[in-house]
Amino acid sequence: MAYKEFYDDFKSNALKPLYLFWGPETFLMDSMLAHAKKALIEEATEPFNYQVENTEQLSAEAMVEKMETLPFLSERRLIVFKNAGFFAKKAAFSPAGEAALKACFENPPLSTVAIFICGPKPDNRLKWSERLGKSGRVVSFDRLDAAEFNKWIAQRLKRSGIESDDRTRQFLVDRLAYLDYRAEVSLQEIDKHLEVLISLCSGKGPLTKAEILKVVPQNLEASSFKLVDAAVAQDLPKALAMVEFLRAEGESEVLLLGTLYKALTQLHLVRLMSDTGYSDADIAKRLSIHSYRAKLLAKQARSIDTTLLNDYIIEAARLDHWIKSGRANAWISLDTLLTAISVRRPLRPLNLTR
Repeated sequence: MAYKEFYDDFKSNALKPLYLFWGPETFLMDSMLAHAKKALIEEATEPFNYQVENTEQLSAEAMVEKMETLPFLSERRLIVFKNAGFFAKKAAFSPAGEAALKACFENPPLSTVAIFICGPKPDNRLKWSERLGKSGRVVSFDRLDAAEFNKWIAQRLKRSGIESDDRTRQFLVDRLAYLDYRAEVSLQEIDKHLEVLISLCSGKGPLTKAEILKVVPQNLEASSFKLVDAAVAQDLPKALAMVEFLRAEGESEVLLLGTLYKALTQLHLVRLMSDTGYSDADIAKRLSIHSYRAKLLAKQARSIDTTLLNDYIIEAARLDHWIKSGRANAWISLDTLLTAISVRRPLRPLNLTR
């Protein structure tokens, strides 16, 4: 179940007694928790009817007791159990406590809405998520896809009274780099940029590209990954054009080379794991990255000879030292390294002194 269906539950005043939240998008998760609290809890009775508990510090018996506590001057209570790791990893519950929790999941008190939060994906072999799902819902908070993210941006701007057209919003989406399959930027970080952007644009008419450039920095890590993508795909003109664009934007060549080195080392790690027999799913799990990202990385890594890839990493590190010591020109170094990757040429060694 996706978070949008949970949103429909409280909008229709049909919240279930049990929920399990899991997934990487904690910003969306917190937003849904705030909506649930607003829908269920009156400010005057909040101290009695709203609780946030750390599950790691509770026994199974204590969780059951808290779920069975009756509301005060209200129809329902809301209790949030954070760090509910027992959905993903076997917990050391007492036999009596485990039995009591199972019984509570099978027949939960309707006077309480209990939301359990588990960061990693639940392990279905443990059966806890299955038990909860019979009386409640398991809700995943995955990263948004392109359609969802574009809609989220449009709604966020509209709610704040900021007018924008499709073309300008697309520039904003590209600049934020959330949809890049290797991006690590979260919605929480993006919301902070939007807060500043909204403050800047308030009362000044439609959103403009110039205002976006003032507020939203170029995502160097995402840019470096795209540079590697272009070079590995042997699209040298695209890679060099991106370098020129970043140079014109005033980006730091030292930072760019550093993130380029990071992208190459990740590619090398994926290649080693793939050669060792790890599946794309295994790679995604062990590196804590999206499965789609792992699949593309593995495909890219297999297109380059391992020795060559190792040489590129060593050369990137050497160039970083040379640039910082003033022995090489950074932009020439970047162009040379990207050219070598694109044509699959060894780098031993380059004379890039000024």
